[in-house]
This record gives sequence, structure tokens and C-alpha cells, in this order.
Amino acid sequence: RECPVCIYPQFKIIRTILCPLESGEMTVLLRIGLRNPLTAIRSLERYGYTVTAVHTPSAEQQVTETAIARISELMAHLNV
Repeated sequence: RECPVCIYPQFKIIRTILCPLESGEMTVLLRIGLRNPLTAIRSLERYGYTVTAVHTPSAEQQVTETAIARISELMAHLNV
């Protein structure tokens, strides 16, 4: 099969773990650098891969990360 990650270079793969199964198939755990993995999931499924689970940061964690980034920007601006 053609690799959707190779076709779409915006998928930044952060980590890959391969787990062979007794059936001869393989489970692959991908950690990708996207806040919303929907594009990556659709591409993988389009190329015949089965996505069995998706884990994303909670909304609270995303808000916290945004707040931290904004505070850092403000501090950098104040120190100028």
C-alpha cells in the first residue's frame, strides 16, 4: 500500500511503535504532531488502514496550553 504519511508531509510523526500480532498483522501506534488528527485519520482510512483508537488532548489541556503561550508572549513583550 502507498503510505499516506509520505503523500502528506504535513503529518509530522513524533513517535512510532510497532506491535506484531499473532495473526501476522501489525498494530502501529503513531504519535503525530497535529492538534486535530481528523485529516490524518481520513487519509489512513482512505488507503485501507484501520484506525482503532484516537487520543487527543482534552479541551481543558488545550486551553491551558493556549494560556501559557499567551502569557509567554506577553512576558516577552514586556521585557522588550
